[in-house]
Amino acid sequence: MLEILNNGQEIKSTNFFDLRYKDAFLSMNKGAFRLLIPTVVLSQIDDVICDLEYFELEKEKDIFYLYLFEKGNNNNPFLLKFEPSLRDFSAINSGETILYVYTVQGLFKKVKGCVV
Repeated sequence: MLEILNNGQEIKSTNFFDLRYKDAFLSMNKGAFRLLIPTVVLSQIDDVICDLEYFELEKEKDIFYLYLFEKGNNNNPFLLKFEPSLRDFSAINSGETILYVYTVQGLFKKVKGCVV
């Protein structure tokens, strides 16, 4: 069972990486989002995460879509899709927010974005 211990908006500890997820997981706490990226996924999107500048999150029916915008590439964002089993929230408010990006090594990046 997935466990996430919080430190405000950030993650203090999690067993996510020990559980060997094969997909990214999106968590939310205190108005901020936390993207947990397993190694198998990181190897596919490493360049996107390194150059990540901004994000947008939107909901359509019961699926959340996370658009990741790289520096200098605002016309073609990378898309991650989160069904209910890949997130720990169901409702969100529109507006500006923060995305914390975590890898097996811990907090990798913090970027601004919005929920549309």
